[in-house]
Amino acid sequence: MSEENNIMKTQKNFYRYLIAGLLPMCILISGIILNYNFGFTNFLFYNKDINLNKETGSFIKLADMYGSTLYDYVDMCDAIIMGKVISNGIGFEEDWSYDISEKEQRTMTVPLTKTKIEVDEVLYGSVNDKVINLIQMGYPNITDIEAKVKYGQIVIILLKDHGNGIDYSSVSVENGIFYIEDLKLYTLSPREDLNKYDGCDTKILLTDMNRIIKFNNLSPENSEAKSYE
Repeated sequence: MSEENNIMKTQKNFYRYLIAGLLPMCILISGIILNYNFGFTNFLFYNKDINLNKETGSFIKLADMYGSTLYDYVDMCDAIIMGKVISNGIGFEEDWSYDISEKEQRTMTVPLTKTKIEVDEVLYGSVNDKVINLIQMGYPNITDIEAKVKYGQIVIILLKDHGNGIDYSSVSVENGIFYIEDLKLYTLSPREDLNKYDGCDTKILLTDMNRIIKFNNLSPENSEAKSYE
């Protein structure tokens, strides 16, 4: 009887040690899976010296009605690209019509700026050409309605497609535009949720965007950005 008790005790100890050994391994594997899929185990260090007084255009106040966080802007965009501003802005005007009642419509002339962006990498979604037009509100070199990108800048832009395959706007005017200077990232936006990336490594923004895309399985292509990892 004593021998049987010893065998049972040995078996219990074996299972106890097995569980004790497997539990940390399971936790480790779960962490690796979460990190691979969502980046939740990566610790990111943001800029704490946030500048909320940037020179921005007047239209950003209206744009803020449609979102104020990176999640909002990634969710709204059709594509995210990294590229280079390869032209100075060219000004033009368009007539925009809008309804003021069921029977009356008005037309207003809107100043716009067209700037060519050479796409180096499509981080999310798709664009049709290697060179696209970024359409911004207001005349070139004037921060009246929207702050403008500048010739030679390396940019990351969250894009809205105009539907013609070549013209795009940034999501929520300045809120959808980042630029890289001296290997550091900066945003044109005055929003707190975006200013925390100012002066940071580009990877921090890309990692956060990748978390949003993967965790929420966002359209248009539910795609994973090659440069996010």
